[in-house]
Amino acid sequence: MNYTIIKIYADWCFHCINMKNDWEELKSKLTAYPNAPEILDIEQKQMHKLDDFNKNNNLSEPVQASGFPTLVKIVNGQVSYYHGERTTEPMLQWILEDMKSSKTSKTSKTSRKSRKSKKSRKSRKSLRRRKTRKN
Repeated sequence: MNYTIIKIYADWCFHCINMKNDWEELKSKLTAYPNAPEILDIEQKQMHKLDDFNKNNNLSEPVQASGFPTLVKIVNGQVSYYHGERTTEPMLQWILEDMKSSKTSKTSKTSRKSRKSKKSRKSRKSLRRRKTRKN
């Protein structure tokens, strides 16, 4: 899964300054997850990085900053914006919802494969029994 979180902020922004500790805590919590998304911090003075990101990725729509801070989640090219509380837990839950759904889809594929392999083992056993009975 191609998964990126972008925080677009300004050094002078009151909300960005207030969110800084929660954002750092969030990033440290995400390191515990093996399939954690790539995280990009783009400061207002570095908007060329956002332009490069938009050009170099196949996105459903270009990422834009409508104000500061702007949090964006890109999952397999689908762009979505965060509109919740700017505290660690709500932001973490927003990020984890896609990580959990990708894990679930992988698990369901695996369980389907294991069911198929169990069926094929059963059918091989029954074939062997039939052959043994005939002889």
